[in-house]
Amino acid sequence: MARKGKKAVAGAVSNRDRLVRYAEQPERIGSINPVDGITLGEEVLVSLNCVYRDDAHGIFLYQGDCLEVLDAIAAKHPDGCFDMIFADPPYFLSNGGITCHAGKMVKVDKGGWDKSRGPELNHEFNTEWLRRCQRVLKPNGTIWVTGTHHVIFSVGYLPLQEVIEQVLARHMQGNSEEENADLAERLSPSIATLLEEAAAQDRAEGIAPLFEISREGKSIYFRAFTAPDNQILKDMRALDPAVFESFCAEILRRLGAESRAEGGPHDGGVDFVCVSLQLGEMVEHSPRASKALVLGQAKRHGERNKISLNDLRQFIGAATLRLDALRISSTPDAGLLSPVIYAY
Repeated sequence: MARKGKKAVAGAVSNRDRLVRYAEQPERIGSINPVDGITLGEEVLVSLNCVYRDDAHGIFLYQGDCLEVLDAIAAKHPDGCFDMIFADPPYFLSNGGITCHAGKMVKVDKGGWDKSRGPELNHEFNTEWLRRCQRVLKPNGTIWVTGTHHVIFSVGYLPLQEVIEQVLARHMQGNSEEENADLAERLSPSIATLLEEAAAQDRAEGIAPLFEISREGKSIYFRAFTAPDNQILKDMRALDPAVFESFCAEILRRLGAESRAEGGPHDGGVDFVCVSLQLGEMVEHSPRASKALVLGQAKRHGERNKISLNDLRQFIGAATLRLDALRISSTPDAGLLSPVIYAY
């Protein structure tokens, strides 16, 4: 694994020497250095060395193995201790290249710590130090990471194959890690194409995709975005219950079905009923009895309105009784072979 041999920073650090002038601050009671009292074992690659310390202003600069130091801080502060981390990791550019500086050709080699070990080991190192940074951040902490296009895909993105492996491990637990890795490798190109097409369709419809696919050579990377506050969802939760029931029925009607709201004090636990819902766009001229029947209960789930298992049981029982009533009344679209969907 690549390890950065530069100075590892624990806490905020000034980029100047003691000539910096600070604003007056309240007197500190005791040390706030999160590394105080930490010692590393003899097997570490680089010993921990404090090269600058200013207790009055809470500035501490250490030289050491960044992974070992972060592990030690996390062990001492299991709930996190930093409000913000600013990281300047290796860009892995010291591979014999050159650049132009002040009109002269100069080498870009910074040292062995900046040499590329290949995409896989470079990404492994980035994953390791980022994971450790997350452990030492407070729950509402922030991390800032600098980088160039040579490394930003590894820092800000996940290899798509790794994402697929995580999904397979969750849903195909009978497979070994090697089997899931092989399957993910085969699926990555086709899944990337499908995701790119889905993102393009969202953009064409004026919808901002919640993910991004990037390619670097043969490598494919995935990044998920935080979903913005959904104003439509907020508006739906603010609807009157009767209006919300009609809204649910209208969605099914626009899908080509016959739908009606049946909510009210005597609805028997079923708020809307839909018949003749065609399943799939590829089926043409299908008989009416083969189209789906939908029985629904319009519940607006939220933090203060949880849906319990008992709620679901009561709905299934009420919907089953309503289905039997439809069949007894010889409704043509509620045959014994009609697919039934319970919507809650």
